[in-house]
Amino acid sequence: MDHRTSEGLRKIDQLRNVVRDLLETHPVPVAAFSDGVRLVGDHIPEPSGSTRLDSAISFGRRQEANHLVIVTDGEPDSKTAALEE
Repeated sequence: MDHRTSEGLRKIDQLRNVVRDLLETHPVPVAAFSDGVRLVGDHIPEPSGSTRLDSAISFGRRQEANHLVIVTDGEPDSKTAALEE
C-alpha cells in the first residue's frame, strides 16, 4: 500500500483516516490480519506479512460478527480456504 492517492496520501494513511471517521459514528471492533489476526482498536498497522483472509473471516465468526468489512492490499494466501470459511 505504498502508492499515493489523488490527495497525495499513502493508501494506508487514507485507510486510517476512513477507519477513524467510521469509528466516530460506528464504534465497532477493528482487527488487522496478515500472518495472524488481532484486535487493533483505532491503530491500523503498516502492511506486512501474508494475506490470511481465511483467518480474518474465521476471527470474525469467533467474535460473533453479523457483518464483516474486509480491506486487503493483496490476494488471499489461499482462495479456497477463504471461500470455505
